[in-house]
Amino acid sequence: LSTLLKQNLPKKTFFQRIENRVGEGIADTFICLDGNVFFIELKIIKNNRIVLQKSQIAWHISYDRSNGTSFFLASSPSERCLFLFEGRKALEIQGSRIEDIDYLVRGSIKEVVAYLQERCCINVTAPSAG
Repeated sequence: LSTLLKQNLPKKTFFQRIENRVGEGIADTFICLDGNVFFIELKIIKNNRIVLQKSQIAWHISYDRSNGTSFFLASSPSERCLFLFEGRKALEIQGSRIEDIDYLVRGSIKEVVAYLQERCCINVTAPSAG
């Protein structure tokens, strides 16, 4: 899932896979897209659910409280599609059935990347003329 994501981001995107040794609970990937930084936790859907560790839930909630942006990108091998969720919904995601969680995107990697690019453009302010 990490390679698929990296291959589909725009060429000038900074993408860093984060090793488990860095800190307990921190998301799997750090991305800077058009000057906007965010983290994405990569997950595989098993038995129609996403399992999160307590440390992952705590990290995403804490990061959200600091106005940071994070996501969960979950892959459903049986459906051959991806689901993108807001990181702030970590508690809601834990143990819930996929169809019971509000997702941002349900679709292909291209649809996920298009959403991320669109969201980043909203946050970018034009340079001043002065």
